[in-house]
Amino acid sequence: MYMAKKIIQHIWKKRTVYMLSVLTVAVGVGFYASFFIWGNARALSGVVLVDSDPIGFGLDGRDYSVSWMPGAAPTGYLYTKVFITTGTVQYTTTTIESLTAAAFFSQSSTSATTLPQSATVDSNGVAWTTSSQYVAWVFVSTTLTSNGLLAS
Repeated sequence: MYMAKKIIQHIWKKRTVYMLSVLTVAVGVGFYASFFIWGNARALSGVVLVDSDPIGFGLDGRDYSVSWMPGAAPTGYLYTKVFITTGTVQYTTTTIESLTAAAFFSQSSTSATTLPQSATVDSNGVAWTTSSQYVAWVFVSTTLTSNGLLAS
């Protein structure tokens, strides 16, 4: 009984040191897992849609330039697609591919595109109009559906 009491007193006196040790191990495991188990940081952000042809006649694909900031390529990277839609619908990684892509890339580092003059409809197949507000969506597809990334 005496030995158990001494052990409890020792632990109580050194509780700060033991708690800091446990915290240090937990933080170390967290960093290790985030960098080595789950792959690189996957990010896709900063999607911007701008009018890149303010002087051309009419409304066509040249009026739409999209840029974004790609992160590290996710595990199983397949492709990147750019979609341009009206701003009324929110899409997910599973619903966005029902639309027609405005641009397609097979390199994850690609970060900008301007549509060709021949583009006359948005990703829903509706003709461009000056009365609509448009939103750009960038979708990164992977072999594992849960790793797909979507940003607007």
